[in-house]
Amino acid sequence: MPTRPAFTHRVYVDFSGDMTDPRTEGATKTVCIAWVLTAEEDRWHNEGMVGEMKQVIGCKQEDELKYRSLRRHPRRHEALACLKQARVGVVVVPVLKERVREEELRDPSTRKLALLLHHFPLEVIFQHLRETVAQDEWPGLLLQLVFDQVTWADFRQQVVRRLEEEHGIVWRIHPEQSVRFDNSKKSLMLQLADIVAGLAREYVESLESVRLPPCHICWVKGKRVRPRGCDMRPVGNAALMKILHALLLKKDGEVWERGLLVRPPAVRYEYGFVDCVSWGK
Repeated sequence: MPTRPAFTHRVYVDFSGDMTDPRTEGATKTVCIAWVLTAEEDRWHNEGMVGEMKQVIGCKQEDELKYRSLRRHPRRHEALACLKQARVGVVVVPVLKERVREEELRDPSTRKLALLLHHFPLEVIFQHLRETVAQDEWPGLLLQLVFDQVTWADFRQQVVRRLEEEHGIVWRIHPEQSVRFDNSKKSLMLQLADIVAGLAREYVESLESVRLPPCHICWVKGKRVRPRGCDMRPVGNAALMKILHALLLKKDGEVWERGLLVRPPAVRYEYGFVDCVSWGK
């Protein structure tokens, strides 16, 4: 029987919302994908944490935990508090579909948006590992990508091909093992990715009617000038962002260019405020 590869890190990927054209009745306004990175030595701890969340809300351990059910539960906040124990790094990509101008991305039949979300955040993961894993450990680093199952024919092959073309990957372990599409019902870590994606989507959608702080100015000037009107106040559903902010990958304490990748690119700078406002107690 062949020996199972000793992956040192795994990334679990799931999304919240739908890929439907935003002009379609009933379509979600936002689709958000979450990439959850865990060191293999922390995976059992993180799975145990998901088990604790199920216990809090009375979900059977063998049942799947979904954010859409959790968000309506009366003990929701108690369950989400378990995320404080998480030993993960997260990249979330909320796509504001109504602000996407490329028709090919809006049209779900092309699958181009889904394919994009299933590969481009990988470079952020690579950069984080380069900065946090000791250089003498790099030769032994093995990363596995685990995506939630999709029913589209040939989608897996398209994802593998895009990973090779866009990120120059030379597989040390055959892609059949390095890139998996698993059933989230059987994966506690994919259930965690679903929770993170749902949390991020709900937060971004809570900003729909909120006037965001003018972070374009700070970005253009290359420093935090805190223009008039940016008063360090909580913005949107601050309780959600307070939880999410703690999980996001960061560089020098900031997340807006690392762990929170709002798309399309033209609007990403509007969300830089997550690095300089208060989320309350």
